[in-house]
Amino acid sequence: MSSSRLARPLRAIHSSARASNSHARTLVGPPDPVSNLRPVIYADAPLPSASGSGATHNSNHPYSLSEFPRSALNDADYRWRLRREELDAFNHAFWTDSNKRFEAARVAALDALPADASPETREAVLSDFYRRWVMQEAPRQAAYTRELRVRTVEEIRLSLRARWLKLKQQVGLAPAPSPNNQAF
Repeated sequence: MSSSRLARPLRAIHSSARASNSHARTLVGPPDPVSNLRPVIYADAPLPSASGSGATHNSNHPYSLSEFPRSALNDADYRWRLRREELDAFNHAFWTDSNKRFEAARVAALDALPADASPETREAVLSDFYRRWVMQEAPRQAAYTRELRVRTVEEIRLSLRARWLKLKQQVGLAPAPSPNNQAF
């Protein structure tokens, strides 16, 4: 039997299993008209969207994570998911602000031109504007990039911790979370 004939039914089984579990798929929306970032609804994140709540790096969840009893796995997983949503909100806020300021400055540069300006003059003004914009925004962009790297490393660290605890639980090295685990 050829491998392509074998692969087809396996693919069908694999894709039908995914289709039947449609509630567990990560969804990516169309680009935001201002930030140009595509919003993501994570399949494993039952949390409310951080982008709608104005969450920032310094904000905390409205409740203490230690207030409610849960296993270490659930706590690590929850912290990772919350950080991932905060990272998305941070990116969205930065690029929304940056793109709004860019567009306002670009329109102001073009509005300063006389109505009968030639296409060459218009191109020269835009070229100068782009050069000045890049130079002006370089420190802000560098600060954003540094902060993005710090937050991304933290999100990866939290992800690895959550997955490590889950693996330990699956191989029997950690106790399974109990729904009756009450800490009174």
